[in-house]
Amino acid sequence: MLNSRLRELYYDIVLSRAGRFAYSFPLVLESYLQMSAMVENMQVGSKTKLLNLVWFLSFLVSIGSGSRISWSQTVTFGTNPNRFSIQFLQIANRNNASDASGLPDNLVGAIPYTYWIATNEISNRMVLSAISSGLQLDVGFATIPSNDQPVTALSWNQIARFVNWLNTSRGFQSAYRFPNQQGEPGYNSNANIQLWSAADAFVDSRGQNLFRHRSARYFLPTIDEWYKAAYYNSESSAYVDFPVDSGGAPTSVASGTEPGTAVFEPAGVNPAAITQSGGESHYGTRGQGGNAWEWQESPEDFDFTPNRPRWYRGGDWQSPLARLQRNGTGTLRTSSATLIPSNPGFSIGFRVASSLVTGNDGGG
Repeated sequence: MLNSRLRELYYDIVLSRAGRFAYSFPLVLESYLQMSAMVENMQVGSKTKLLNLVWFLSFLVSIGSGSRISWSQTVTFGTNPNRFSIQFLQIANRNNASDASGLPDNLVGAIPYTYWIATNEISNRMVLSAISSGLQLDVGFATIPSNDQPVTALSWNQIARFVNWLNTSRGFQSAYRFPNQQGEPGYNSNANIQLWSAADAFVDSRGQNLFRHRSARYFLPTIDEWYKAAYYNSESSAYVDFPVDSGGAPTSVASGTEPGTAVFEPAGVNPAAITQSGGESHYGTRGQGGNAWEWQESPEDFDFTPNRPRWYRGGDWQSPLARLQRNGTGTLRTSSATLIPSNPGFSIGFRVASSLVTGNDGGG
């Protein structure tokens, strides 16, 4: 297995600079020299050193031919027979610039760190599997259909409970602090969260994020994390108008995975299955435009008050094209809105982000 120190160095010197497409010969040469020095200094046998360098040389061959590089990890949650998996994509290219034309405050999308985001939205079936595996939500089984469409009509507070369960079911720190936990008197899955202390809070691209615990492995994406995954093109170091790989206006479809497509009006009469929600974005996500609106972690005006409205973004299956656009016009501008966290949104779903440590999530 590739030494974890070598792999982390690779991410730092290649992915954070080159993005999904690595094609610069000077960058490749510099990367090779740094990797060689790193391997030579390792306290490992000559066979391991050789295998690590062979792996890296094979990688150079792939990128030299123009292959697209997209790193993913799949993590499994729940207990049999209710196990389900979420695939995460790495969003590298740290320290990218903000989009000066995107709401809120005309500066959005800058991220100084590498993170991961789910390829797809969370489905009805995933939430039902979590409930069957021990998650307590104040919704009946009849409320959530057993299918692979994106789960909608849950409040921000309820999906935060789901995200906490993703963490605790795998032995990690909860992302969100609630007044009562499962099994305690007064438990209410739709209660508002409480704030973490400054010492426990995560520091995101805008400073202290008092909603998220700094040690949580899984969480809702902030407005900047979501925006970058949807609209940032690491090749051009610029933001595109729509969350499809070409960046141009997508074609409306009822479902499918053809490049340059999305589920919105007029073809989108119902939400599609999460894996059939249109073509990929530059980083490889699906459904960030259309299919279902998506809750984000960030509060309106970045005011960390527990009941402050939260942002949601991206449009749904009934939306006009402008709702999918990064920077539309008038009331459709930037395809975003807010809702108080205890209110369920009829067509608002969500996806999960992560701070996955490569190769070190405890299996699954």
